[in-house]
Amino acid sequence: MGTENVKVNSRPSEISIAKIAQDLINAEEDSDQSQAEINTQLAVNATGFGKFNYKVTIVSGLTCMNAGIGINILGLILPSAACDFDMSTVDKGRLNTGFIFGMLCGAYIWGCLADTMGRRHTLLRCLFLQASFDCLASLIPNYWGVFVCKTIVGFALGGQMATLYTYVGEFQPAIYRKKILSTMEIPVVLGIIVASLFGWIIIPITIDVDFGGFFFHSWNLFVIVCSIPTWIIGVCLYFLPETPKYLSEFGMGEELFRVLSKIYFENTGKSPDEYLIELNKCGISSVSQLLNMEAEEKLNESKLTQLNNMLFQQTGILLKPPFLGRTLVVCTIMFSIFSSMYTLMMWFPELFDRFAAFEAAFPNEHASVCRVSEYKITNSTAIKSLNAQDCHKEINTQVYVHTLILGVASVPIAVLFPMFVNRIGFKISLAVGMVICAASTVGLFFVRSSLENLVLSSLFEALISVCSTVICCVVVEIFPTKLRATAAALGSLSARSGALIGNTAFSYLIDHYCVILISCLTGQLIVGGIMSLFLPNQKKLHTPKKKISEANSQA
Repeated sequence: MGTENVKVNSRPSEISIAKIAQDLINAEEDSDQSQAEINTQLAVNATGFGKFNYKVTIVSGLTCMNAGIGINILGLILPSAACDFDMSTVDKGRLNTGFIFGMLCGAYIWGCLADTMGRRHTLLRCLFLQASFDCLASLIPNYWGVFVCKTIVGFALGGQMATLYTYVGEFQPAIYRKKILSTMEIPVVLGIIVASLFGWIIIPITIDVDFGGFFFHSWNLFVIVCSIPTWIIGVCLYFLPETPKYLSEFGMGEELFRVLSKIYFENTGKSPDEYLIELNKCGISSVSQLLNMEAEEKLNESKLTQLNNMLFQQTGILLKPPFLGRTLVVCTIMFSIFSSMYTLMMWFPELFDRFAAFEAAFPNEHASVCRVSEYKITNSTAIKSLNAQDCHKEINTQVYVHTLILGVASVPIAVLFPMFVNRIGFKISLAVGMVICAASTVGLFFVRSSLENLVLSSLFEALISVCSTVICCVVVEIFPTKLRATAAALGSLSARSGALIGNTAFSYLIDHYCVILISCLTGQLIVGGIMSLFLPNQKKLHTPKKKISEANSQA
């Protein structure tokens, strides 16, 4: 059977990691599945679960960890890199904004391209792009050069987050898929911990290389060290195959059977002939039954045309009744969650640094976040008078210890969430989580020490991470299969737009208008929590399993 590169089923790669996870979890319950999709999943089920699944899960978990590291690098280097580039708070905010803008574009663009160029090829390109520009950013002695590099790094990370869960999920038998995907939040948290450990060990080291306009300090070394895992993960991924689902959609029958046979052999040690027997037991008599019958009709349709159809036609459907209401609710909630999450998460190291500076100057005094920020501004002239060497000698390790504690504090929630969310329900989890996050944000007015600030920050980061996962899962619950990817794209666009606006607002308001900033963050979290109550009930949205049983019997 020939392997013709044709897009056979417009089901684009999802934009959010958690959204992709839940999409794959519930795929078999959706009436919009094609017969080829059902048969392909049955074929994957027949490969069993074993060595190959562990291998692809480990590599995917490492990729998740890499995303956690990559997102936290910038926040960790800002306190020390500020000296080299003489950065103001607005300059720091601009770097964060560029990084998030790159993630916004990357999630949307790479998420769509993954359906035309493949999940594996997309991930490879994103990993090597990230590693290359992280290394370049560590060597460029220029603020705007670093800005461009970190924007491209964000673009690559956005692509990874848009594609990763699709990749790992499409290899898993249905019975194991939910368990595998629900654990992928843990490596992200571990990435935060690893980045903090690297920062704690490396950045306080005194490294002073400065000649001819070029400089290299400890934070430069930190960025290079953090890029090493990205290179290693890219090499490991290179030796893994493309997913069966993608090969099925593109009509690549020969390659599809080769990959399925390889998985079956690694899991069971049995031959391809024995795998054919397993397929027959599932009611699949030939590989052609795994391929979408629309492939021939779309042979001459360009990939650009397919992308345009997906992006514009389906977006139009979501912006009209009956989907308009739920689209607006979801986009509002995602804007609220990700605006506050990325705003505070990427600025926590800066806040820790400010508390450390204040407590060093006034060891017997207590202060709120706003008071500490005011002290930072009143002493800005003295800070700018420090040369780069002095700055690097005075790095306070408390910044990295506190960031490490933030990551560790998120582990219990990341572990317990998959166990309890189905009992509590997405709507209640989301509403309660956002209200508690809003309360912890209000608490920033009343904290009197760096320890109290750390406790509130840990609570906020753990719960807002859960909220971000829940809303992405909800997107899958309330939209049909053919609209899920586009709905996720719109949600991601709202989320990253919120992060952009939040970071920009933080950089301009934290120094002079701290009260207004915290009030705005609190208000949008409350609005998001209230809006979550207007989400459709999940139980009404599940497709009856009877249809799937009938489809399986037909297979």
